[in-house]
Amino acid sequence: MDQTGADHPQLEAIRVACDRLPTALYLLSARHGDDRAGILVTGVQQCAADPILLTVPVRAGHRIDPLIRDSHVFALSAVRPEDRAMRRRFELHLSAEEYHDPFDALPVLTLGTGAPILRSSVLAFDCEVVRHVDMDADHELYIGRVLATRINGDGPEPTRASLIGPLHPE
Repeated sequence: MDQTGADHPQLEAIRVACDRLPTALYLLSARHGDDRAGILVTGVQQCAADPILLTVPVRAGHRIDPLIRDSHVFALSAVRPEDRAMRRRFELHLSAEEYHDPFDALPVLTLGTGAPILRSSVLAFDCEVVRHVDMDADHELYIGRVLATRINGDGPEPTRASLIGPLHPE
């Protein structure tokens, strides 16, 4: 049994069922002062309609956490799962000593909050943090109120997480 109390066959069934939930790949980005950071995320969902709120699961302990905490804002940019350049740039879990600005030489724009948005993204959201939930898990949740959006073509097609593939290899 694992932490959920499920035995191995049931845990595998849970994983298969969860893989059928529709998802898309997004770049979560934040800026505070001159520091910018980004991380690829899946599982972004609208969780309220009035006001419009998005829920974003983020791998715990990433360099983006203090930037979001201090600025109280973040942005989401849709990323094509097959975009290998974006995946290489934002999948690594860099330590502070290895850190560089991942947005250098990338065409970005900003909306109201100043968080970087990929200019090439077909769909982007600019959000103000309304809640941060630190869970006893490998991810934490940010809930953001959508302040602005940018649509630049057709939105991303929902897909399965297994088709996006693993993010943030250890």
